[in-house]
Amino acid sequence: MKLLIKSDNFKNFIYLFLSLILLLLSFPPFYFFPFAFFAFIPLFILMKNTRNSFLWGLIYGTIFSFFQLNWIFNLREIEREAAFWITIGVFFIFVIHGVYFGIFTYFFKKNLEQKFSFLTIPLFYTLLEIIRSKTELGFPWVVMFLTQKNNLPLIQIIEFTGPFFITFFIVFINYSIFKRDKKLVLLSVILFLFFEIYGFYLLNRNITPFRKINVAIYQPHIPLTSSRDEEFKMAEKIYTSLAVKNVLLSVFPESSIPSFARFDTNVVKIIKNFVKSTGSYLIFGNADAIKVKGKYKFYNTSFLVNKEGRITNYYYKTHLTPFGEALPYDEKFPILRKLQFGQGNYSRGKKLRIFKIEDFEVFTPICFESIFTEISREAVKKGANLLVNITSDGWFGKSLGPRVHRDLAIFRTIETRRYLVRSARSGISCIVDEKGRVLKELGLFRRGVLKYTVPLFKYKTFYVKFGKIMDVFYFIIFVLLITLQLSLVSSRAQKEKDT
Repeated sequence: MKLLIKSDNFKNFIYLFLSLILLLLSFPPFYFFPFAFFAFIPLFILMKNTRNSFLWGLIYGTIFSFFQLNWIFNLREIEREAAFWITIGVFFIFVIHGVYFGIFTYFFKKNLEQKFSFLTIPLFYTLLEIIRSKTELGFPWVVMFLTQKNNLPLIQIIEFTGPFFITFFIVFINYSIFKRDKKLVLLSVILFLFFEIYGFYLLNRNITPFRKINVAIYQPHIPLTSSRDEEFKMAEKIYTSLAVKNVLLSVFPESSIPSFARFDTNVVKIIKNFVKSTGSYLIFGNADAIKVKGKYKFYNTSFLVNKEGRITNYYYKTHLTPFGEALPYDEKFPILRKLQFGQGNYSRGKKLRIFKIEDFEVFTPICFESIFTEISREAVKKGANLLVNITSDGWFGKSLGPRVHRDLAIFRTIETRRYLVRSARSGISCIVDEKGRVLKELGLFRRGVLKYTVPLFKYKTFYVKFGKIMDVFYFIIFVLLITLQLSLVSSRAQKEKDT
């Protein structure tokens, strides 16, 4: 019996290992996207043959998230005083992701033989990803739809469905093959071919811009370990030496110049000299502070500067990086601000603000905000014609972090059919068109400027108009199916009792 148990465990580990390999190969840095449609099959076989579905899912998810998220450890090099808490926190993130997988595999095991499992199981996985992306704790990083980043035809449909439909579709195909259900497999093939063919059409469809503007994206590569005085000197020298003329809009990254832009004369000087030499509008990232009831509130901010060098608008980051810029819910529970784990004590902006420049409008998702579907979607719904993502990313190091951060932002372009221009302090800066294609790019730890003529669109996608109800739609369908499923089980049990 012991030998049998050991043999079964060995088989289980083989299935676990095979599924992990396939899944990791479909995610960055490899992006072998076809593997995603088969990656869960060994895991499903394991779940079918084991009683400890939650435990195996926990192990699976924890290992997977370790390989995808270990780059967060790089933050210890920047925040050395908080290295201990960062280490603890990162391992906590691994385990939390493992718990999500454990919940999914437990649900899978319990519902495997139910009538509507071919829908409820993919829907449940999709809902878990959606839940993980919401609230102040939201962290939509290792999401299944990311595996299809290079499958441009397929992901064009997210202008109608949103990206989480891709997650649903991938799990649906995995489940259909696992069940060896000919009808489901045939349906999967037909849908896949339809989405790919229609995606090719969308890739070749032209949307007429109402205007084109010249933009310049700056990547200064100022090391985060520089002192404040060193940053000032480097910033002034770098932006002056890289200055590009004959552009309407220039963009500096998040934390582009130290100190507070509205109060520091040195920052004002750098900005005024720059716009005077280029004759352009300028968007740049900096800190801001407001005194409220005798205490200062600090904000991660993007500023708009006109051609005369005057700040005319600003946007306060609304979704702060949890445990980095602030503790989640610390404004609702002020006692949390007394806890110090190395986080900043930034405050959250209350609303999205769109920058009006001549006859077009710009929204500036700051750093972490670019990975959330609802933020850019709502901004475009309010009228934004261009997305300008400013970020730092220097603390990621030479890891997966900067690339995945850039790749997740790419999905915003397809959802909204807007160009994305991205300025990163140390990389990766890029220009992405409305179909998710990277047109120009500056790699990690390089210094330079990207100049490009960017089309501006007024067209609003179905997802922009109605995307707010999509997450609710998944939930409603799931609840209806589970209710119907329970009703059928109850009816069947009653019939068996009567006979």
